[in-house]
Amino acid sequence: MPITQSQADAINTSTFASAEDVDSWSQATLGNHFLAWFNTNFAGKGAWAGVTLVDTPQNRLGFHAFWNNIEDLTGETATPMQFLCLMSIFANECRADFAPKAERMGRTGFPGLSYLFDAILP
Repeated sequence: MPITQSQADAINTSTFASAEDVDSWSQATLGNHFLAWFNTNFAGKGAWAGVTLVDTPQNRLGFHAFWNNIEDLTGETATPMQFLCLMSIFANECRADFAPKAERMGRTGFPGLSYLFDAILP
């Protein structure tokens, strides 16, 4: 079911310029840090079956480091809707794990994400 404009307007009650803004909105609107709120309300349910977000002190530091660069993501501030859309992608792709990791790609002798036009010889 598509979201209505009135629902979007009800969500977009703030703008975020930093992780502190995200945390303030999350506490006021959701009653908890976003990672904990998601795990309580959505993890393992419906479309989120099999998805639980990483919610550790270390990952919260990564969350803050990431969201303190909102301007690099959006070119300006972010709305709650933009935040929720991006976090949905992060939840699906990496369980919102903000720890840096190498891609799990490649093969022996040619590890990691390779340049698109490199030849991989047997």
